[in-house]
Amino acid sequence: MPGEINLLRELIAIPSISGAETDLAVFVEETARRWGLDVVRNAHGVRVEVRGWGAGPTIVLASHLDVVPPGAGWTRDPFTPVIEGTRLYGRGSGDAKASVAAMLYAARDMVDSGGMDVGRLLVLLGYGEETKNTSMGAAVEEAGEIDAAVIGEPTSLDFAIAQRGLLMVDLLAQGDQRHAAYAGGEDGFTNAVQILARDLIKLDSAFEARTHPVLGKAMA
Repeated sequence: MPGEINLLRELIAIPSISGAETDLAVFVEETARRWGLDVVRNAHGVRVEVRGWGAGPTIVLASHLDVVPPGAGWTRDPFTPVIEGTRLYGRGSGDAKASVAAMLYAARDMVDSGGMDVGRLLVLLGYGEETKNTSMGAAVEEAGEIDAAVIGEPTSLDFAIAQRGLLMVDLLAQGDQRHAAYAGGEDGFTNAVQILARDLIKLDSAFEARTHPVLGKAMA
């Protein structure tokens, strides 16, 4: 069985739900070090670096180590990788531990083939990507100047040149405290629940005029 598949199975078998990626990060660090790669693990993720003999552009392979919690409906242990036919089942097998395995092997293959003449290859593996607390921004700042990047996400094996963003909104509504029996008073009482409900409805049309040449209409 190809080494990349074996590595992917090992990655899946280590639960790494967002906020609890340490065990997987340690495994990735130890694996990269065992392969003879230059690796750093810190609060922002794991960084693997392959340097050329001379100065040149920096290419980044970026992905993330965390997965979302398993939802209802699993018919197998989500953290026990199982191969059935041409499919590998397990939480993170696509999003995004397959990318992690492929990127780590790309760095290993680069070193095993004699390295690079110029430039840098960086593998940046962040935390918390499945939440609003992603560490990738800090990891990129630490990496220095970057000339190009390939982002590892499941795209049905097609190259994607654009990706929809994600907007997370915290809605705050201020009102007056009042017993429910008197909530309908006409004395200037402000109902925070009604204000919040109106704001929620507005979100549906907030971006209806926004379009993208590749991604199309923005979705609320």
